[in-house]
Amino acid sequence: MSRFKDKVGKGVDGLVSVIIPVYSRECLIKDALDSVLRQTYRPVEVLVVDDGSEDDTAQVVRAWAASNTNEEGFEVTYLYQENAGAPAARNRGLRASQGAYIQFLDSDDLLLPHKINRGVRLLHEEEVDMVY
Repeated sequence: MSRFKDKVGKGVDGLVSVIIPVYSRECLIKDALDSVLRQTYRPVEVLVVDDGSEDDTAQVVRAWAASNTNEEGFEVTYLYQENAGAPAARNRGLRASQGAYIQFLDSDDLLLPHKINRGVRLLHEEEVDMVY
C-alpha cells in the first residue's frame, strides 16, 4: 500500500483504492473480492480492471458487485480494456482511482481482514511512504 496519490496532492482523504487486474479468472475473482469486502477499514473503492477476459469474468464481477455494494464506504467499479497485460491494467486502475492510498491485489490473491487497516495506520504513525 502506498501514499502515492496523497504525496502528489490527489486523492480523496482516507480513501483506499484497491486495484485488481484480472484476465479470465471467473473462478477466482470472487475470492479476491470477498477478501476486500472483509476488510475492517473503510472507505474502500475497488477497481477491477478486466484485461480482455475470454470467459465470464465480467458477469461474475458485475453480479458480485450488485450483491455486495450496499455497505456505506465500499464501492466497486468494473473497467474493461483490450488485452494489454497486467501492468497496463494496473496503470489503468491507478489512473481511474480516487483514493489517497493504493493497494494492488492480484486476482488470485487474498488480503487478510486487517491488512488495509494496519497499512493505513502505519502510514500515519511512521514516516514511511509504503507498506507491504
